Amino acid sequence: MLATTNSNDIDIMTPVPQGGASLMIAFRCHRKSVLVVGYDEIAASRVLSALEADAQVTIVGPLDCMCKELIYRIQNNQVEWAGETFEEEQLIGNHLVFVTRSDDIQLCQYISHACCARRIPVNVANQKDLSDFDMTCSYRDQSLQVAVSTNGLSSVNLANRILQSKISATLEPSLGDAVKNAGLLRRGVEALDPGSSSSLRRYQWLTHICDTKTLEQMSALSKTDIEGLLASYTKDDLHHL
Repeated sequence: MLATTNSNDIDIMTPVPQGGASLMIAFRCHRKSVLVVGYDEIAASRVLSALEADAQVTIVGPLDCMCKELIYRIQNNQVEWAGETFEEEQLIGNHLVFVTRSDDIQLCQYISHACCARRIPVNVANQKDLSDFDMTCSYRDQSLQVAVSTNGLSSVNLANRILQSKISATLEPSLGDAVKNAGLLRRGVEALDPGSSSSLRRYQWLTHICDTKTLEQMSALSKTDIEGLLASYTKDDLHHL
């Protein structure tokens, strides 16, 4: 039975949804398959993003039109080339699809509808109505990534200007090291105290470290420092947290 609550309090405390946003997520592509249909620099950008996310990438497009970067990746077995023309069977086994064939709107529509039928998320460059998601402009420092999206309302150039001039320019270059060291501590403590029953204790311990150390201190942690922190967990926190 639900407890009675004053409706005025609910109105004050409950956020009001503001439509028009994107659901900003970080999609893990490790061991996932990504299909890119295209041959230009935009296709090359999509391929690079997928490779940096550790995806297995397949590309479809005519070799005689393929940009140099994509030719290089095909020749060096960084991606698999599946042929010059798109066939719907090529969608089988893929988790994401990128299309950059702005020269063939009918092909873009066909691929988009085929992906929809198979429930495969698809992005068609410069075709918001045919896309399930938008690509963001992003800044990366090791495992630290910051993304900016205009939800398809303006050009990529504007989003990139906002990212470069207003956001990434204010970030310290060592923040990636802070994230890396936090990850080392997390993996270390998971090895020391494994199991789901210990997840809250591990979380509280790592949160305490991240809250009590400055970002500069987190960035500067050495291997010896990390080993010392993990040693303190085994001696004290296993029993007292």
